[in-house]
Amino acid sequence: MDYSKLYSTAEALHARHAGAAKPLDRDVHLVHVVNPVDAPGESGLAKAQAATFESMRRAAAYSSLTDPQTRISLTATPMPEDTNAVPSDFIRLPDLDDVSSAHGNFDIERRLPILSEIVSRGVDYAQSDDRRSPNFIVLTNTDIGLMPHFYTYASWLIRCGHDVAIINRRGVVDSYQIPSDMPAILSDFGYVHPGLDCFIFDVRLVASFASSHSIIGMGFVMRSLLFNLIAHADNPVILTDAHATFHLGFDEAWRANKYHDYEHHNRNECIKVIEELSRRSPELEERLTRFAAATDEHRWLPEGLLGVSRGSTGKPPIHRRLRQRVAKRLIRLLQAAT
Repeated sequence: MDYSKLYSTAEALHARHAGAAKPLDRDVHLVHVVNPVDAPGESGLAKAQAATFESMRRAAAYSSLTDPQTRISLTATPMPEDTNAVPSDFIRLPDLDDVSSAHGNFDIERRLPILSEIVSRGVDYAQSDDRRSPNFIVLTNTDIGLMPHFYTYASWLIRCGHDVAIINRRGVVDSYQIPSDMPAILSDFGYVHPGLDCFIFDVRLVASFASSHSIIGMGFVMRSLLFNLIAHADNPVILTDAHATFHLGFDEAWRANKYHDYEHHNRNECIKVIEELSRRSPELEERLTRFAAATDEHRWLPEGLLGVSRGSTGKPPIHRRLRQRVAKRLIRLLQAAT
């Protein structure tokens, strides 16, 4: 695979599929798993979760009307203390057992879930399905809302042959009221955000994952999942600007310096995943090496891992590349003006 095309705008991806064979006429089962938190009623998280759950219901209803070959299972797996946050109309999966404190000593102790256990809960439910339709996991943070067409779009991507799709969110202001302002939220185009917080993937890939104990709610939590998926996916795509999800507000509390040790832990968990996958076979190591070299992942990886050598990436320094992009845009604007 050419990983230089892994990150794609929606326009570029859709153009690649336009005129090609029609998406496969196949049934799809989407198991959407979230980890709700019993947040205080007036908090930003409580408001964002309410928007998320309402948007999931609307997207599932839209899918049932327009794409009867797609089945949607809205599921939630909480920590034991957060069971009150599970919506009554969602399928409640078993409570989570693993917590962050079991995997390290942190300056500020918080009781946070482990990402891999959330994924496992969704996988277990999907594999219990007795129908023959393909099962895909949809994994989002509980503050990531969905556009009404989200599930039909996910099925379209799957039918176009993608076994993994990651959709970057769009941020909108948090002044909206829930649920009365949902039409306005869904109409707000918002701003592109580069974070990895919405994953759609074939459940069969998970059996080959290297183990990880990345902690939810902190920086780099999704990197272990990303590398596991890249190692095993045949046709992944990361959409940088699709109008398919939204996030209320622009707060990024997880970036606070006081949580630096959590982010350090999550980075180390990803490095362990890479090392484990690389030990399994030269083919996996070669695939991850190409992925890291073709994307910005090589910028944070330690020297020597996946062939990373500072100054030998073949790419100009980031400040020079930014200047080049700005210069090209100015040239295009001047050309358009004349």
